[in-house]
Amino acid sequence: AMPRQKPLVLNPFDRLALAEFFHCVLICLLMQTLAVVRALSSRIALAVAVKRDMSQSRCQSGNACNGDTCVMDRVKFTAMKDGDKEDYDFLTEHEVAYSKGTAARLLKAMVSLDEGLSGYQITRLGHSLQSATRAERDGADTDWIVAALLHDIGDIYAPYNHDEYAATILRPFVREQVTWVVEKHGDFQLAYYGEHVGADPDKRDTYKGHPYFDDCATFCERWDQSSFDPAYDTLPLSHFAARVEEVFARTPYDPEVIRAGERVPLRK
Repeated sequence: AMPRQKPLVLNPFDRLALAEFFHCVLICLLMQTLAVVRALSSRIALAVAVKRDMSQSRCQSGNACNGDTCVMDRVKFTAMKDGDKEDYDFLTEHEVAYSKGTAARLLKAMVSLDEGLSGYQITRLGHSLQSATRAERDGADTDWIVAALLHDIGDIYAPYNHDEYAATILRPFVREQVTWVVEKHGDFQLAYYGEHVGADPDKRDTYKGHPYFDDCATFCERWDQSSFDPAYDTLPLSHFAARVEEVFARTPYDPEVIRAGERVPLRK
């Protein structure tokens, strides 16, 4: 039989030396691991910084970068001829979104008519509201009512061609008939006061024979020249807000809306 080996027994001094040895080995391994981690961290940080710089360099002046994504908040060009498809796609998106607020901006502008030309017995806003109220009570459709409401909106901004100004606003969204009447109503209105201010009261005769001549004459007689009465029961602006929003939510220049050459009566 093989003799049994005696277990290795270390004296206290040997055990202490061995423990110190393993302790030193562990410390060395930890130090090496920390050095490797620090080196990797530095490399990762450098790579992230380089990637961020490269991403930011791709973003044009005035645009914001969020990580790898560049968020365009303005065009790159300072002259329109230098714009590219990205610029004009961006602008188109913003312009379409902005156009959705047209009705609200027009209703706000209507309030400014209270600060317009004074001297009448009612304000310009009161006149516009009274015109629209008379149109509605005559049974006119939405195109006519909104046109009556907005026909003098240019008084503040374009006092010498306010009719053309209003017609330009309306043109993409209402019938051709309505736009023409609003555009020419200033000339037709001279029939009522032209002789008193040195203007031609018969200027409307220039348009005799036009398909919409009678419509403009009726518009002026029933809804425009008669709407300066402080005693009239005029409806408030809020009453017409939904109609304005409906008109300016339409697709611009839609042939189904413009209905070129078609006449719709002003009164039922």
